Amino acid sequence: MRLCIEWRRNGESMDRPEEVTCLATTCTREPATRGLCRSCYESARRQVSLGNRTWEQLIEIGLAEPAGGTVSKNPFLQDLAAHDEMWRD
Repeated sequence: MRLCIEWRRNGESMDRPEEVTCLATTCTREPATRGLCRSCYESARRQVSLGNRTWEQLIEIGLAEPAGGTVSKNPFLQDLAAHDEMWRD
């Protein structure tokens, strides 16, 4: 049995988009973590680690998503996530 993975953007359910890009306004790369591409995520992580910002602040202004919202592109991990969702319901 194959289950559909639910896509989320800014906490709201959505149909799988044709193209999803990083939350940083001018970035066109594909998001990897917290809605950010790897490069932008590392910049955000650095700002948080330096104490300049918090993840909560970045989420509030739309420059990050809450942790745990990213769906892997790896087919095995997608199937595993779908299986986990099935058992939660």
